[in-house]
Amino acid sequence: MVVAFFFPRRRVRDTFSDGLTGQSRGSTFGAWVPYDQPGQINEECIDSVHPFDPRGRATRGDVGGPFELTRTETTYGSTYSLNNSLCVGTVGAKGYSGWLARYNGTSMISVSSLQAWSATAVARSTPTSPVSGLATFLGELRSDGLPHIPGAEARATTLSARSAGSEYLNVEFGWLPFISDIRKFAFAVKNSKEIIDDYRKGSDTKIRVRYGGQGDSSSLLSSGSGFASPSNLNIPTFVNIDERTETSRKFSGAFRYHIPMGNSQYDRLVRYEAYANRLVGSRITPEVLWEVAPWSWAVDWFTNTGDVIHNISSLGSDGLVMQYGYATDVVRYTADLRARVTSTQAGVPVNTFLSRFDERKYIRRIQATPYGFGLDWDGFSPRQIGVLVALGLTRGQRPGYRGRDT
Repeated sequence: MVVAFFFPRRRVRDTFSDGLTGQSRGSTFGAWVPYDQPGQINEECIDSVHPFDPRGRATRGDVGGPFELTRTETTYGSTYSLNNSLCVGTVGAKGYSGWLARYNGTSMISVSSLQAWSATAVARSTPTSPVSGLATFLGELRSDGLPHIPGAEARATTLSARSAGSEYLNVEFGWLPFISDIRKFAFAVKNSKEIIDDYRKGSDTKIRVRYGGQGDSSSLLSSGSGFASPSNLNIPTFVNIDERTETSRKFSGAFRYHIPMGNSQYDRLVRYEAYANRLVGSRITPEVLWEVAPWSWAVDWFTNTGDVIHNISSLGSDGLVMQYGYATDVVRYTADLRARVTSTQAGVPVNTFLSRFDERKYIRRIQATPYGFGLDWDGFSPRQIGVLVALGLTRGQRPGYRGRDT
């Protein structure tokens, strides 16, 4: 086995542009204080393959490793130049206290939050997931029975808000899932040949998947009384701020699984059992036991516990592993400041217009092990290690290893 080591690297890059510079004092008897607040683009990255690489290795496809990137930008638009007994230099827009607290509070998403989302992404992307859930369907049918006929409770009791609520729950959590299970089972039976053919074709090949990528955005318009910069001039302003926050997450990975294609009796039994599970979900797995539990739906309503249990049930079964997996989170925050001077101070006329644009961007990418995110190679069982070796995956392979597709 060839073992490769990747050490995190920290890189910082600054780009400066015109900003605020000069010297100022609060009164004609005070000491001059120099100031320099340049327009600035600052980038700081901690990673194993740096995205600043001129060859772009960390920005193409899935090559590269985990990294964290923080980018901040401040651009001064309209400023005002002074040359008097209080200031020799330029003054510019500054926010108000409430906005400054909010601005300084923006930060990168936590690793734990990204790992939780990644569990859902993996659960939605696994290529061996059953088309229908027969075992779950039969288990729920045995424990809960058939749903009540719609309207039966309302006819048997006096019409009330309670009976109307019971009817809603009967339809929402009884009949709709029941009908959905029947449709999935019928689809699996009707299209069984195509499903099995695709399943066989995908065995021992690299199956690339992507999930997510759709972003969310929010905006906030706010205003308040503040001061221009530099602060010791005490130039009062009224500030309007247009804040926008954009977030997006995506998962990119490649799965590989194995179906025994030998002619021995054992290989045929294993193969047919895998076909049956792919079509109708015939196995009794931790996921099935979770779904049958009467309170699991309430937990899944608020968490993604079901997705985590799905991954525990799937990864490792049928030799399913991830050859590589990355989850990326991007947060972009911008603030467009428009300030108006409200009273004469330090020689700046009333209604002087000042502007500034601020941007913060955070990118975090985490890397999965073959059996999921948030795990460690040292915790794998001998059986799990054996599956990886059989599939040609070793701990020493570089992140983003591509290998052969077939």
